[in-house]
Amino acid sequence: PVMTTDSHENRLALNMRNYTGENSLGNFKIAFLWPHKDRTTWQDLPARYRGLPDDPLLQSEPTAQEIQIIEEYEKILAEIKMGKTFNDISTPAHALLTRISAINNKNFELFFKVNPGPELKKFTSSSFPWEHLSIEFTIRRIPPLDRVPEEGDLCGIYVSYPGEKEISDVHVFCYIRGGWRRLFNRGTADPEWRTRNIEFYQQRARKALIDKQ
Repeated sequence: PVMTTDSHENRLALNMRNYTGENSLGNFKIAFLWPHKDRTTWQDLPARYRGLPDDPLLQSEPTAQEIQIIEEYEKILAEIKMGKTFNDISTPAHALLTRISAINNKNFELFFKVNPGPELKKFTSSSFPWEHLSIEFTIRRIPPLDRVPEEGDLCGIYVSYPGEKEISDVHVFCYIRGGWRRLFNRGTADPEWRTRNIEFYQQRARKALIDKQ
């Protein structure tokens, strides 16, 4: 990767080009940073554009344990699509399945359990915009956890959507108050999802769960 700097209206402008051959045509990004206003710096940019390695998980082959997790996910997902209710947030994969089950059955309480957020207060099962949420995920990569989860542990589940063969998104889960909760999805395949905003999402999820009690 090559990075050049400039400025625009007193904002730092970064031109990042990722050379994979003789040129970088069609493979560059421009970012305008405003550190004095929103505290963003070049360190908030994806790792690959800072010359750093991507998530090591994506540079390795799936383990037998990871393959087993994905196979179990596909089996339970098929049952959910047939109408089964699934309620288990003891693992990241099960938490994703719980979210899918909640959407498929329009179960607002179950959705809040796995996807807590203060903005959900204004909704009920009948008023929630279920039609905008997808239940079609193929897990491409998921890091197995070989120990008992601890408060604040994170897990990024790399997925693709119908018709896609490559990773196109990552859903981030965090172990909060005895279960795995979904914090957000990146909307891209960017492996640099451990941003400084993680703590913000963790705090709002915890607060929503506490307020719900």
